[in-house]
Amino acid sequence: MPECIVCKGYYETGQRCKRCDSDNATWDHWRATHAEEQGELEGLLAFVAPHFYLPFFITVFALAFGLMGIGRLWKGITPAAQLLAVAITVCGCLIATLAGYGARHEI
Repeated sequence: MPECIVCKGYYETGQRCKRCDSDNATWDHWRATHAEEQGELEGLLAFVAPHFYLPFFITVFALAFGLMGIGRLWKGITPAAQLLAVAITVCGCLIATLAGYGARHEI
């Protein structure tokens, strides 16, 4: 069931919200016609497209120039710790992007 944009209650599609009597037809139409509201990978790509896919470039640059760029400073660190640091950096960048996409209505 869809969620009312005003009171966050559930309502039947095509009907007014029983909780606050709000008409969500415009909201439903907007959600149906905008790609970023479709969810999944297509929605995420449509969400970051106006920003030239910057979150994905930051992830690549953090991997290439951030941690790997300081590789000569890593001589005393075990390879397992190096791999963990790289994985946390890449996953952290992607999680931050997904968190921004998930909170797009609150933003």
